[in-house]
Amino acid sequence: MGNSVLNMNREIKEITKEIIEHTSSYNKAERTSIISKNLRFKSHPYYTEYQTLKSLCLQILRMEEFKYGESDNEICGILFDGAWLWEEYVNTILTDHGFVHLQNKIGKGKIFLFEDIDEFGNKHKSGIRYPDFYKDDFVLDAKYKRLGSYDKVSKVDREDIHQIIKYMNNLNASRGGFVSPIESKQEKNPTSHLNNSSSTLSIYGIEISMISKSYQEFCAKMVGLESEFVAKLNL
Repeated sequence: MGNSVLNMNREIKEITKEIIEHTSSYNKAERTSIISKNLRFKSHPYYTEYQTLKSLCLQILRMEEFKYGESDNEICGILFDGAWLWEEYVNTILTDHGFVHLQNKIGKGKIFLFEDIDEFGNKHKSGIRYPDFYKDDFVLDAKYKRLGSYDKVSKVDREDIHQIIKYMNNLNASRGGFVSPIESKQEKNPTSHLNNSSSTLSIYGIEISMISKSYQEFCAKMVGLESEFVAKLNL
């Protein structure tokens, strides 16, 4: 079953190959020793916030069961919702600049596409949607995709483009954009004008530090890179 999942399509095959290439130092024989060393609880405040992550990593290494539901099916892998994590990370930046973050997982902040009137003249709203972020006349959609190499907005997936234009129209916004992670500095933000309109659609990248030697250095660099991202938005 595990092999069939890993060979399901080309994308999964490529991701699996990349993981193997980046973990060439992995040695199965050392796993027991690593687990043993990390079972010890570290009370120093520096490690406190990492205890949950540490426990999860230990469960993975020990192949312990942690899942939803009561199914007896064997677990052959773990999936992390990278798109959701990216969206929540972007929220930590945009929330300080007045953006509303709509959360469809808990039904918070929904908007409606339609307003219908029944035979009694009563208005009823329908067509619930959840844009990722918006403020004033600006709508942003967090995308955990490789958009950094695109030189034109038209290269973005058509469904993603249709979706954000729909949100812009509903919220009467003149600016829209996709926010994605990038590996190197973005010389300019690809921007296109919507046909027969003054509205624009752009790609905004957040550069991720790739050469940090410590977690503290990474955090310090990301503060600067996040500031550069906010400056691109011209708020």
